[in-house]
Order: sequence, then structure tokens, then C-alpha cells
Amino acid sequence: MLHIIDCKYISGYQLALTFDNGTNGIADLKDLPNEGNVFQPLKDIEVFKNIKLDHGVTTWLNGQLDIAPEYLFFLVNKDNLEYKELFTEWGYLP
Repeated sequence: MLHIIDCKYISGYQLALTFDNGTNGIADLKDLPNEGNVFQPLKDIEVFKNIKLDHGVTTWLNGQLDIAPEYLFFLVNKDNLEYKELFTEWGYLP
């Protein structure tokens, strides 16, 4: 299981992330899906800025909302061909 070991808000909807496998990069969450409005609270930039790291997972609103480290890893590395097979296996790529 992948964990985030460091997370910093940058600007807009961007986060600088460091993962426990030694990789790091920037995830841009401006296009979060609105399925069932689960992520609707994060559209408020002040809510988004109040990110916390809880046991390797990014959380907001006192742990009521989180985003899987694997999805954030995908956002950071989606153009890295080294991970194409993994992302296909996880269902992020066809």
C-alpha cells in the first residue's frame, strides 16, 4: 500500500507530495470529479488549503473527506511510461 509522507499546499488546487516509495511531485486537483458531489467541499479553496496528512492519506474536514494516495500518485506520474502498466492495473488507464 502506498503512503504519502509529506504534503504541502502550493497554490490553486496544487499539492506537493512525497510518497513512501521515494517519488515526489505536484498533483493538480482542479478537475476533481463531482460524482455525487463528494468532492464539492474542496471546490472552496479555503477548505482545500486546510489539508491534513493522517496515516499516509490526505484528509480534509477533520478526516471526513480523503483522497487515496494511489490516485494522487497517478496524478503526479500519469505521463511517466514507467507506471503505465500499474495505472492500467489500478483502472486509471484503459
